[in-house]
Amino acid sequence: MTEASRPRSLRPGRTLWLNAAQLGGAKVVNRGLGFLWSIVLARTLGLSGFGEYSYLIALVVLTSAFAESGFTSIVSRDVSGDSRHLSETVPTALALTIIFNIVAAAITVGIGDLSAPSYTRFWRAVLISLYLPANGVFNVVCAVFRGRDRFRYDSIFNVIHFLSFAALSAPALALGWGATGVLAAFVVRMYLVAGAAVLVCHYSIAPLQVGLSRPAARYLLQEGLPLMLSGVAAQVYIRIDIVILSFAMGTAAVAIYSVATRFIDALTTAAGALGFASLPLLAEMWLDAPARARRFAAKTSRRTLLIGITGAVLGVAVAPFFIGRLYGRDYTPAGHVLQVLLLVIPIYAVSQILTNLIIAAGRQRVLMWIYGGAAAVSVLLNVGLAPRWSYYGSAVAAVITALMVWLALQRAAMAMNKAGSARGIPSD
Repeated sequence: MTEASRPRSLRPGRTLWLNAAQLGGAKVVNRGLGFLWSIVLARTLGLSGFGEYSYLIALVVLTSAFAESGFTSIVSRDVSGDSRHLSETVPTALALTIIFNIVAAAITVGIGDLSAPSYTRFWRAVLISLYLPANGVFNVVCAVFRGRDRFRYDSIFNVIHFLSFAALSAPALALGWGATGVLAAFVVRMYLVAGAAVLVCHYSIAPLQVGLSRPAARYLLQEGLPLMLSGVAAQVYIRIDIVILSFAMGTAAVAIYSVATRFIDALTTAAGALGFASLPLLAEMWLDAPARARRFAAKTSRRTLLIGITGAVLGVAVAPFFIGRLYGRDYTPAGHVLQVLLLVIPIYAVSQILTNLIIAAGRQRVLMWIYGGAAAVSVLLNVGLAPRWSYYGSAVAAVITALMVWLALQRAAMAMNKAGSARGIPSD
């Protein structure tokens, strides 16, 4: 049974912060538990094994940009105001997502064997690439949850996401299967969680089907392809540091850097939840009153910036002590890397609001240029800084690139405001 159209919120500010707190809290719990589990993994696998695991996870997250951008944002935006998209657009979004993720899987295998070619690395890359199709389906289903104001489902699955991984990887560690066993647990977990999410959506919102419709595919490519390309570029600029660091300094440096980035991932995930929560609200506002959407985004950005700066200052003060106590002496440099990376948090948080305002207005093509430029800058900075300053150079590159993205998004939003743009689902 398909649910009725969702009524629009009379108090969008309250709805935004409640949904963001719910989803962000779940994501932080997920990341927090993942961080604690990463201590077990780091101590059990050692520098070499943990570096191998971190490299392949970073690689698959990079290539999963095919699943995490574009179609999911369009689905969340469109189903928020019209439930007909559940049967008209979502089936094609699922089909296209699966196709793109199969391509991403092939890319993952190709890249995975480059930095340290070996029989073991090749098969580990093949193994981790199997994660991608299930991850793509899961992301589309979660976009439906968010668009239909079912943030609690997305939140619950974020916690289940970690618990199922821990339940599967613990026996792998106990049996001595090393990094290969942990990677296998990572993949199996994704298929189990994706299947459960599809079932919940089937019984609580609407049955989901997979099928290609030419008009829907044309619409999704027209609306979603700019977001997909910008999403790929964004993942490149966010994740390419570990890949380049692996080539430049080896897996031991990756292990140090990945410890710091795990904290940053938890914090940016919370900021990303605010972006997820803002998109349906901004999309509805833009259809009725674009000026109201702009004011709402500006007010939310100011509050977000204040919270982000406060958190970053506190984090810088305790980072070295915290890392040293939890991970041990071998990982001490990660505390200083974390101090640098914490500067990214307030910048990233505000950028999420601006990005979703641009998507709500249907001006997502500009994001291709912003994040494409950011990817190019990130690659150049990492290539120049990582060989000289190792993980410290990678951290500095991340901060500079995030600042450039924020400034570009701010300029794009201001230009959009002056133009008085209105979202148009047809072509420009």
